[in-house]
Amino acid sequence: MIPIDLGDFNSIKKFATKFKQKYRHLDILINNAGVANTTYQVTKDGYESNFAINYLGHFLLTNMLLDFAIMTPQSRIINVSSSSHANCTEKIDFEEICDPK
Repeated sequence: MIPIDLGDFNSIKKFATKFKQKYRHLDILINNAGVANTTYQVTKDGYESNFAINYLGHFLLTNMLLDFAIMTPQSRIINVSSSSHANCTEKIDFEEICDPK
């Protein structure tokens, strides 16, 4: 097992490096981690934690392992989400995604 913290970009990079050293291919990557913090929190990298863990972490991990997936015939990347987006009553302001307001 290789530990990973999707809220910490350095952890993601270390995971990808160790994965590539340990394995020769990637058959399937399932991006299924998620949080729903109700209080404002910031990751080590300075991003709002819900956005960082639910989106940026998966994006970085997928991109760091994409070459292995491409080299593996029949590999799959699956992104899972919840229906929590239905609770959002306002549009996301990406210009102020990390603003504590």
